[in-house]
Amino acid sequence: MYTSDLAATEAALNSFAVFNHKDFAEAIKAKKMPGDTLRKLQPKIGLSTATISRAINGHSISMESVLKICKWLDQNINEFLVADVTSC
Repeated sequence: MYTSDLAATEAALNSFAVFNHKDFAEAIKAKKMPGDTLRKLQPKIGLSTATISRAINGHSISMESVLKICKWLDQNINEFLVADVTSC
């Protein structure tokens, strides 16, 4: 599963795409249920509370962590890639 997502992501990145941390953070916040703490999300996502916090706050995290969160979100990583017009 991760291999095909990673290959698609690498192809998109080679096409001058950038990861939209803001939209990714908003998607996490939208799925998070009221009362869900980082500790409650930790076993559901399979990441440390620190990594989840970084993602929620729009900071960079590893590609592997992004893919785990995408799986939990039930969204494809490509939904968070946008064209980087500054590279064109």
